[in-house]
Amino acid sequence: MSGINLSESIIRHNTNSKSFQRGEICYRDGSVLSVTQRGEEIQAEVQGSEQQPYR
Repeated sequence: MSGINLSESIIRHNTNSKSFQRGEICYRDGSVLSVTQRGEEIQAEVQGSEQQPYR
């Protein structure tokens, strides 16, 4: 996830508390497979219980 400069305060500012909590759980569980930045947009690929990752 190098190359993307995010802080917790930036993420909290741009999400609601429920989304932040869910994302934090995914990150701590190691479910975040990749993070990419395209301009102002950040996308993450997260592994769930399904075979294919959810974006």
